[in-house]
Amino acid sequence: MKPDVFRKVNWKTALLLSLMLAVLFINGMMGLYSLYRSHNHAAYYANAASRIQDVRVMFQKQVQMWKNMLLNRERVGTSTMSGYSDYYYQFSQFSSRIQDELFNLKIELSGDERFSRPVRELREIHHSLSNQYVALVFRMQQADGASVDPAEAMREREEMAMTRMENITKEIQDVSEIEMENSFRNYFILALLSVVLLVILSTAMVVYILLINRRIQGRMVDIADRLNTYLPPQLVRSVIVGDASSVGLINRRPLTVCFTDLQGFTAMSEKLPPETTARILNEYLSDMTTIAHAWGGMVDKFIGDGIMILFGALEDTDERDQAENCVLMARAMQAHMVSLRNRWHDEGVEDPVRLRIGVHSGVATVGTFGPADRRAYTAVGTAVNIASRLEKLCSADGILISDTTRQLIGDTIEYEAIGPSEIRGLSERLELYRVLNYETYAAPPSSPVSPSSSPTRT
Repeated sequence: MKPDVFRKVNWKTALLLSLMLAVLFINGMMGLYSLYRSHNHAAYYANAASRIQDVRVMFQKQVQMWKNMLLNRERVGTSTMSGYSDYYYQFSQFSSRIQDELFNLKIELSGDERFSRPVRELREIHHSLSNQYVALVFRMQQADGASVDPAEAMREREEMAMTRMENITKEIQDVSEIEMENSFRNYFILALLSVVLLVILSTAMVVYILLINRRIQGRMVDIADRLNTYLPPQLVRSVIVGDASSVGLINRRPLTVCFTDLQGFTAMSEKLPPETTARILNEYLSDMTTIAHAWGGMVDKFIGDGIMILFGALEDTDERDQAENCVLMARAMQAHMVSLRNRWHDEGVEDPVRLRIGVHSGVATVGTFGPADRRAYTAVGTAVNIASRLEKLCSADGILISDTTRQLIGDTIEYEAIGPSEIRGLSERLELYRVLNYETYAAPPSSPVSPSSSPTRT
């Protein structure tokens, strides 16, 4: 099972996202429910006001029918009620329809006293006025229409009933408008709260993501720092920035390879305590690694007290720059080795150690080698073997380079020819050269430099 260093962060982020989605979903459902309620309330109150208005119109038609009957009473027979039958039948129909409508409306609005009370009062007014009309018809028939003035008898009552009905209708319409405004205001407030909640949650999520991102970046930096203690920084950087696919590729490319070794370290370590030996070795490896990084070299591996360094393994650099920077690095190492030996001598280490360096330029196979659970990025091939052989042939405190490297650096660095030498594994003798005048070479730059930009030489 592969470990997931960000498992807690992933679970927390997923949980927070789930909670935020749940809150937004619930808030959205509440908003939809509020909109549904507001729509129903608006339709409910609008329907009540419309039906009251319809009742008022029917009531006006009923009154107008009564007045039409009075205007035509001259041609209606006065000895019997038969002349009024048609008018009375229509009048009764209107009365029944109005009473039924008001009764149904009162039942529907029984839950709201603001509506049910005016409707009940309106029904009573209409019922009373209708009964007065009917009673007046009978009086007109009995008195033969001689002593009764119907218009005068009903004028005041009609005006009072119509005024009261208009007031009640307006009262119900006002209540309906207020309720509709309240419903939409409540929906607007809830919608506004939803927007505010969405903004707050979105802001909180953005802040959380930024904090998580910063935390992950810090974790990645910490992991990179730790990996740098085990792997070459160039390799770690390539993996961190997402260029891991190129790291896994196996290809052949021109390199400059450097091998270093401490002559006399084994004999010195047998005489010193293990703690002192470990401290001296760590100081040496640490300082040499710093110098290698300063000149753009990639420390491939430590081989006991030896170091394998590659130039051009992960970067597409010019072959001349690779060779020149590698030789400049070797000179800086030898110059710094003088100060290290002086320091160790002052600390009581009598047996001096000497640094040997071999450098060769050539084409090598570069890539990731090893089983799936234990891989290493390195270079293999003849160029690597030659550099290793040159380090073993090199004299103490010397830098030995091949003719290939000498041709790449040209006359920028002083050297002297040693002559052709036999190299184990090669059928032909190889021209070798020794680098000169590095004892007074200046210390390497404090910060790493790119392989293409060489520091000032002394």
